[in-house]
Amino acid sequence: MRRILAAAGDPAAVAVITARPARLPLARAAIRQSAGPLAVLAGYLAGPGPVPARGVAMVSLLLTDGAGPLYREASAEDLGDLIGAAVPRR
Repeated sequence: MRRILAAAGDPAAVAVITARPARLPLARAAIRQSAGPLAVLAGYLAGPGPVPARGVAMVSLLLTDGAGPLYREASAEDLGDLIGAAVPRR
């Protein structure tokens, strides 16, 4: 997630990334619009303790779906909605 944020041009994420940036056909506008929730999601996944399997499965699908909202601006799915569904309410 942090590499995707950095590749989409999020300056806060660039400082965290030490590896080579991702070279993916990203939906940069959608990612920048959802940068805050994506950063929260990345922190949640990297945080201590167990993570619900449902959230991990949703993120896995989000990352691998080449026709999804991370990669296509014209995707029928809303990136913000998918992020919200992957992070449990606290």
